[in-house]
Formats: sequence, C-alpha cells, structure tokens
Amino acid sequence: MDSNKKEPPRIKETVEVTQGIVNIFRDLSIFSAVALLILVPKFFNQKLSEAGFVEGQVGGFKWQKQLEKTDTKLIEAAKTGNVLAKKLEQANNTIELLKSKYDLQDARLETQIKQNEVAIGRAKELNPGIQSTLKENAPLLSSKIKDGNDSLLKLVNDYSIQIFFNENISGQKKEAFEIKEGLVRLGVKSPIDVRVRPKQLDKASSNQIRYYDANERDVAYALQEILAKTDPGMRFNLQTVYTPSPGSVSIFLKS
Repeated sequence: MDSNKKEPPRIKETVEVTQGIVNIFRDLSIFSAVALLILVPKFFNQKLSEAGFVEGQVGGFKWQKQLEKTDTKLIEAAKTGNVLAKKLEQANNTIELLKSKYDLQDARLETQIKQNEVAIGRAKELNPGIQSTLKENAPLLSSKIKDGNDSLLKLVNDYSIQIFFNENISGQKKEAFEIKEGLVRLGVKSPIDVRVRPKQLDKASSNQIRYYDANERDVAYALQEILAKTDPGMRFNLQTVYTPSPGSVSIFLKS
C-alpha cells in the first residue's frame, strides 16, 4: 500500500452529525405548531392593549408577563434557527470540499446535502414571521416608543447609523446615499456612514435593519418606521443579531 496516499476522512461521521441537526427541522408540522403557539399569544395581547386594558384588569390575568415570555421564546427561536442554518450550510460546504478533494461518488452524500438544503430553507422561511412579530411586540414592551414622528426621531438620533451596500451590484451605492439623504430630510441627525459591505459579513437576503435585541429593538423599530416614510415602495425587514454594537444600528441593502 502506498504510504503517501491520503485516506479520505470519516465521511460516515460527518454525515451522521449533519443528520442529527437536520432531524430538528425535518417535520414542517413541528415548525408550524411552534410558530402558532408563539404568534397567537402575541395577537391576543396586542388586542388587549388596543382595547385599553392594563395588566391584571382581565380577571387578574398577567397578560403582559405572558407577552414577555412568548417574546423571549421568539428571540430564542430566531437565534436557534439562524445558528442551525449556518451550521448546515457549513456542513454542506465541507461535504462538497471532501467530495472534490477525494473524488467521492456516494449517493448518501447527495441525499444529505439535499436534506440540509430543505432544513435551511425551512429555518429561513420561519424567520421573517418571527421578526415581524418582534416588531409588532416592540411598542407593547418598550416605554420609549410613543406615537408621533418626534418620538421616533428622538430614539434614532441617540444612535449612529451604518448603511452597507454591495459594490458589485450596479446602482446600489447610489441607492445607499439616497437612503441617507431621505433620513436627513426627515430630521434624522445621527451620524450616517455609507459603507461597502465587508466580504466576511453575511449577505442580506432582503433589505434589512440589523439590531441587537437586548437593547436596540426600540431604535430598530423607530428606524423602520422612518424609512417607510422616505420611500413607501422600499421595505426594510428587521433582523436580530447576536453580537452587540454599542450605540449603533446597521442598514444592509439586499445582496
């Protein structure tokens, strides 16, 4: 046997690890049930608030505490889906590299890649609904959010803003500066920095406002509302991140 010949790594172990992860996402009905349990309490709590009830007025039911609990579950679900989707994408990249390096022809690998892709898609499909609900919960949970443009501007003006664009997409730099001009026109006085999106950062699947949930949700909500006024035809989705960026919030154009 040639001692210089490289032996392929343990593909079986690699596949088994990814199979363990993909099983979490395999059953779409589980995703639907979890979403239903989380989203319905939010709707119920919102209607109570709109009707003018305060905590404890409805038969002593602590509805605000329940909203806080379901809101926390939403954040955890978003984080879990994001982390697992990234791990599955990394697993697929690893399998592809091993296939190429060792010229592997194994139907199990193709099957695993496809299963991972389905699971990634399901995780990403759930995320917009979670972010939308977190946005709707924001006024109920934050005392800083009040009606009126002045209230929204006050929140945003306490933060610096970065607008990231993809330099390889024609016209996107111009679009980024137009967004900056629109914010300034509406009264935003924050430092606004237009930047090229660093290659190491995740691509944005949509126009996004990225925020750290622990202390930036209220400003992200306010910024989203103001952006809607700069150009009603352009939609910006909220997207939680898990690394704090004190005193700043970011806008990512779709890349």
